[in-house]
Formats: sequence, C-alpha cells, structure tokens
Amino acid sequence: INESNGWTVDDQLARADLLRIVRDATAVGFYHPASIPVSDLERLIDGLTAQGYRFADVRNMPLLVDFAYRPTGFDSVAAWGRIEPGLTVLELQRAFLRAVPVIKAVGSSLTFGAVGGLAIGFFLFRLRSQWRPIGPAHRSRVERGGRRQTLVVGARLLAVCVVAVSGAALARHTFLAPVAPAAVERVMTQPIVKLQVPAVASDGWEISVYFTAVEKYYAGPLVELRGCPVIDCSNGTTDLGRFPSDFLAAVKQEGSGRLASGAAESAFLNWSVSIGYWLDSAPRDARGSILRPYVSAAADPAIEYVSTFEIEDCGLDVRSGETADPRVCGAISRATWIVRDRFTAGAVGKHLDLYVGEQDSVDFQTLSPRAIHTLGATVSLRQYRQDQ
Repeated sequence: INESNGWTVDDQLARADLLRIVRDATAVGFYHPASIPVSDLERLIDGLTAQGYRFADVRNMPLLVDFAYRPTGFDSVAAWGRIEPGLTVLELQRAFLRAVPVIKAVGSSLTFGAVGGLAIGFFLFRLRSQWRPIGPAHRSRVERGGRRQTLVVGARLLAVCVVAVSGAALARHTFLAPVAPAAVERVMTQPIVKLQVPAVASDGWEISVYFTAVEKYYAGPLVELRGCPVIDCSNGTTDLGRFPSDFLAAVKQEGSGRLASGAAESAFLNWSVSIGYWLDSAPRDARGSILRPYVSAAADPAIEYVSTFEIEDCGLDVRSGETADPRVCGAISRATWIVRDRFTAGAVGKHLDLYVGEQDSVDFQTLSPRAIHTLGATVSLRQYRQDQ
C-alpha cells in the first residue's frame, strides 16, 4: 500500500478478490508499519475478512527452508549476530524488566534518552549500506570475514543491549509506539478456514459463445479507424490505420480482434462501450484481465464477478432443436468457467456467454462447430458474493 504511487487499500482488496479464484491456496502479503497508517491496515483486514479470507499464524504452518551453501561455524555466528539475535528490542526490554524490576527507577529519562538516541543513530548509520544499489560483482555478506566483521558484530550487539536498557527508562513516556496494532493481534490467532460456496444446479439456461475475431478472415472495404494507441486512454482520436469494415464490426460485437500484422505490443484491436477502440497486446475482459479460452465467461450483472460454474447439460441447439454436438458439448462441460466479463446489453437473465478463443474460419458463428448456441442447458453455479 503506497498512496503516493497510487497503490491504495481498494486496489489491494480488488486484487484479493481476483485471487479467490485460486482455490485451496494461501495468499501472502506484506505490511510495513513505518509507512502505512493503522487505519489503512484495519480497513484492509476488515475488507479481506468480508471477502472470506481467514488469517493464520505462519509459525503453525508446515514450512521448510533449505539451501545448498553451508557456512563455517564462525560465519554462522557472525551472520546470526549481524542480522537478528532472535529477540526484538521490545522483547529484550520486557526481559530486562522482568529480571531486574529496579531498572525502571535507575537514572534519569534525559540520560537514558541521550544514550538511546546515540545507539539508535549508530544503528541507522549502519543501515545506510542497505539503501545503496548492489554492484555488478559482490560476495555474500556471510562469506566475508576478518577483523572488521568481528568489530561490526560486537558493535551491533552492544547497540542492541544499550537500546534495550535505555528503552526501560523511556517506557514511562510515549517514545515507543506499539509495533503490532490490535487489528493484527485480533486476526493472527484465527485458524485457516477455506472459503466454501455451495454449487446450485438449475436448468433453463441459454448458452452462447464469443471469440476473438481474426482480421485475415475478413475482406470488407477498408475504412479509417481512430482510437487509442494504448490501453490507458478512452475515446482516443489517434489514427490507428485502415481495416476491413466487417472486421471492425466483428471486433465491436465480440470485444477483441487479432490484427493481420503488427508488433507484439499491438497485435490486438479491442473495443468496449466506455473506451471505444484501442490497440493492445492481448484480448481483455470487462475488468482489464486477459481473456482465457475455456475459462472466461460473461454473465448477467446479478451474478458476481469470479463466480464459477460448470455445464452439466448443454441443452438443445437453437437452430435445429437437436442435441448439441457431443464433442463440442464435452469440451465446454469439462471446463470450469469463471465469470470475468459482462454482456454489453446489461441484464440478460439466465444467459451465459463462453469465451472459446480465436476465430479459426470464415463466418465463424455460422460454420464453426465451436460456435454453440443452445437453450435449456443445466448449469451448476457457485456464486461468490461480496459479503461472503
């Protein structure tokens, strides 16, 4: 979370919402108390909890760290002293107070404050090297030895002890703020609970498909097109080139099209009602994510984004009234579809549109067996709601 870079709590909650499509997984984040207000953290935790996330203590999870490098005994001790002796400053302070309660009454706050300030200043001075760019050639800090390393380790351990002792006197004042807010402590002890949403099967569904149009299958008169040369704009007026008129109509109908030629960063022409036409590196859904064949689907706004469903029965073909092609029906029935798109028309009721990839023939909707359109299908739907 970094407001100055545009990374807001709402952005992270939107990412967490998308991550819920990865089932039986553990999502991991990082919180830095020095740069994020506690109010933002509490709002993030409340939002994640509302989405169905449950927090776990990482110490109770089956974790394993392994590496091939085996340092010498001296290097291990030096590295241990250089990074973290297993105790935080606040824990050391509590240990000192438990062992020697009289520390609270020893010395004046001014004296301990001065000593503590010098120790913290020295510690921060030692940290300056961490902010420098790493050179092209360097060795592991664990491998460095010699007199300088011994002095650095000893100085750091001394600084930690001085800060711990001075902190005992300063504890009566407000110089040390709690590192872990109550909101963190409230959720760290909760067990892992998997988000369970029951599947509801129902019939009477209409099934259709949408696809990415391919320019080479169109031969209409060339027309000039203006739009956005990049995705980060809307209703652009840049000259994008000349394209077959029937290809542009197909892109507007389906939402995306592959160009006959073009660099990788602009190989697709996309369209949406709020942006118009724009050049892109991939076909996109309504939320800006890349469309995935036999995964992405469009549905009525009443069905929440990232809801999943399976086709149990494809129903009857709209034109012939007969059972749908079993090979095509088998392919879409084996897939788990995720609602990641919307119909341009808005509310459509029990109608699902399945993305099947790129066009592979002229007049795809009429001639391709993949262009299935049926009525009376049976669908098993797991709908994820914002309050779950």
